[in-house]
Amino acid sequence: NYDNGQNNAMDKIDRVSCRPDFVGLIYPAVPKNIESKVTKNTPPIFFTNAGDDKTTPAENSIRLYQALKKVNNPAEIHIYSKGGHGFGLGIRGGAVTSWTERFTDWLRDMKILKNN
Repeated sequence: NYDNGQNNAMDKIDRVSCRPDFVGLIYPAVPKNIESKVTKNTPPIFFTNAGDDKTTPAENSIRLYQALKKVNNPAEIHIYSKGGHGFGLGIRGGAVTSWTERFTDWLRDMKILKNN
């Protein structure tokens, strides 16, 4: 949830939109029925999940990803077969360790980060 700013606010900062330019959801807790809140103005979202995460199942991210695609919003999803919940930077090893590189690639593809 975000607002577009309040035009008549006394404090100038409250006049500015607080919409994020992008969102990175890493093993997120995705609320039920969030799909109904997705609009063309929903920020681009990058998802990373583990298929064996019992705390925040990847299926919930898939629902949100599909809702974003329905309104043609940029989104990318990576589901690793192993990693469980809370894999962080993947220091325990396995394919999930590459998620930070995938996120960086996506930020570059989105022109949020510059290519070096």
